[in-house]
Amino acid sequence: MRALAAVVLAVTLCGCRSTSATVWEFGEAERPRDLVQPIEVVQDPGGMLYRTLGHVRAGGNVNAYDAMERLKQEARVLGAHALTNVHRVTGTDEAIYEADAIQWIGW
Repeated sequence: MRALAAVVLAVTLCGCRSTSATVWEFGEAERPRDLVQPIEVVQDPGGMLYRTLGHVRAGGNVNAYDAMERLKQEARVLGAHALTNVHRVTGTDEAIYEADAIQWIGW
């Protein structure tokens, strides 16, 4: 966690417009999805069957839109179909988002 804080601080101090991403994988790695395939963002998967592939975090000294796109890109790498539990990390001026990357079961 300290390493991530150091990276975020370094990016902030240099004024660069770049994003960083962190991925915590929970299951076996799936085949990455193509970059043109959409990633759904769902508030509550409800009765849908799914499995969590990992927890992703992305952001940095960028616009919120770019941070969210990087979050989706990291979810694609895990082979996710959707993101859930998306929230912005508080306590920073930067756009940093976290989410759970999920895959629908039965697709």
